[in-house]
Amino acid sequence: MARNISLVAARKELGRIVQEIGRTGNGVNLTRRGKIVARIVPEERGNRVDALTALRGSAELTGSFAELTRELRILRKEGGLALEQRTAGHSRRRAKPRA
Repeated sequence: MARNISLVAARKELGRIVQEIGRTGNGVNLTRRGKIVARIVPEERGNRVDALTALRGSAELTGSFAELTRELRILRKEGGLALEQRTAGHSRRRAKPRA
């Protein structure tokens, strides 16, 4: 159940209020002169299964699974090489002595 908090009090304790909302899952009504002017409610969190279920049927595999696996391995290797090159570039820059 949402509780009422005045805007003046909410300004002073916003961090604590947000933590409480996240912890309890209960919203808070912000009031001005006793009338509700806004509500702070927790974000709805869908679980991962629901998010993946929404994607079902949105893609189609045109090649074989083996081809897909091979391509993913190539991409992973290319990404790893690119990362190694970037980190090597950073370490070379740091190795230079300052004049």
